Amino acid sequence: MSDHKDIGFLRELGRKAIHLGALGMPIGLWFVPRGIARPVLLVCFLTAAAIDFSRWGQGTVASALRRVFGRVLRPHETSRFSGGTYILASGVLCASLFSRPVAVAALICIILGDTAAVFVGRYLGRIHFGHKTLEGSLGFFVAALLGILWIPGIPMHVKVAGAVVGAVVEALPLPLDDNLTVPVAVGAIMTALM
Repeated sequence: MSDHKDIGFLRELGRKAIHLGALGMPIGLWFVPRGIARPVLLVCFLTAAAIDFSRWGQGTVASALRRVFGRVLRPHETSRFSGGTYILASGVLCASLFSRPVAVAALICIILGDTAAVFVGRYLGRIHFGHKTLEGSLGFFVAALLGILWIPGIPMHVKVAGAVVGAVVEALPLPLDDNLTVPVAVGAIMTALM
């Protein structure tokens, strides 16, 4: 939910539509063999990183990329990696570090939880701490937990712990993007508890 008021509602809606489109990652990880999924995710991440590097430069290509992607970037992303690049990096890390069910759960937690946190926090949030709200964090927890209930092979207490850790890490003012820190933290706690 960080920086949620620095762009308007329609731009935020566009960002979160893209965010929800990232559900293709955990769905793909569920159905595609890891030996195929990991290299595909790595190529997607490297492509996104190359686009980010290119839009930071000068010239016609950089200007065109800024025009295309600038509509959904937050101000702090204009000179650093985009949230999309970070989420692809987390996909590569989760697919490489965690079991299939945990990797899928960790990615679903950030995708659904972060989307809920933005809109719940922005429109229903009353209890503020830093740039976040308690209601946004609760929205994260509920959406993340509901999103991973279906995943077999993970005990319920581990799913709850993962959703709690995801909501807490998303709310912390960490220097790294939450699209990277949340899934890695969720995957690590779930793996440790299993």
